[in-house]
Amino acid sequence: MNSDFSKLTVELSVSEIRTQRHQDQPNPSPNESESRAQSAVGRGSTREMALAGLVSAFEGHVLLDFIEDRCITLLHQYITSLKRGSVKEACLAARAVGLLSITGGTGSNTHEIMEESIPPLSRALVSGPDAVRIFVLDSLAIVTFVGSNNWEETDRIMKVIWEIIHPKSLSKAGTITKASSAVLVAALCAWSFLLTTLSGWRVDLDMWTEIISFLCNLLEKGDRAVRIAAGEAIAVIFEIVIAGKLSTVTNDLESLEDMPSKPKWFVYLLSLKEKITSLVSDLSMEAGGKGTDKKCLNAQRDTFQKIYDYLMDGKRPETSLVVSKKQGVLTTSTWTKLIQA
Repeated sequence: MNSDFSKLTVELSVSEIRTQRHQDQPNPSPNESESRAQSAVGRGSTREMALAGLVSAFEGHVLLDFIEDRCITLLHQYITSLKRGSVKEACLAARAVGLLSITGGTGSNTHEIMEESIPPLSRALVSGPDAVRIFVLDSLAIVTFVGSNNWEETDRIMKVIWEIIHPKSLSKAGTITKASSAVLVAALCAWSFLLTTLSGWRVDLDMWTEIISFLCNLLEKGDRAVRIAAGEAIAVIFEIVIAGKLSTVTNDLESLEDMPSKPKWFVYLLSLKEKITSLVSDLSMEAGGKGTDKKCLNAQRDTFQKIYDYLMDGKRPETSLVVSKKQGVLTTSTWTKLIQA
């Protein structure tokens, strides 16, 4: 089996070398230019097929032995395809980077994968085609989740992703391509996924209230997929940041008694939570009109009913996911585990 994977890797390498040689040859004639263009299409197709085969292999097998001595070599090949390849090739390359990190598990290799892949992934995220940006967001979340050594490293990537979600929050927002709904959903999911690794003592109250306020706006303005992704992000924030990190200030987040003695941020947080609860309640009961996507509407109702139950009564979401026939069913009982599943 490893020989098949090695063959795919060789095909990818040879194609990249030929591409570089053609790019290094100066001043081609018109006939040479046409020939090079046709040759480039063939090489691109070869790389796409090789990457597709490698991605399929990583998804179906644990290839730890295969990558042990060639992990960084593979990474550099994937990064080359991400930078120079077609949209399809770049998507496959981004996917391959994430799978390489997962296969490597924890350790020095996965941290090196994270450090070397983040710059090119971040550049592709700024202005690439939507399809590439979606795959890059998934890859960024995975390589950081697996390879990060501390919260500072994770937080740095979360800020990169937040630039896509809320570009107006940055001075350099004009350089970032506005996110489509599909990209925004992918960014929200990636950001929430990394949020689940938040350390218990990292709390910036001003930052979190600003983030919650923005996500609350998405509940009102976004399409259903955006609403669901924003709602899940809010649920994780309340589970990790609000319930877990602010309980030292008060043991009763719901209580309105002695309101004048409460800190200003707490009063604001209560009012924001009341607004969110009202929105969540409405979204859990939203009626569908003519032509409504019933599957998406039902997903919205189900998600926001769970969020409402959690905000009102502290009821955790219980979800069962079929992992595979061999591995059985994975049961989750917190928002953190649900997002990580």
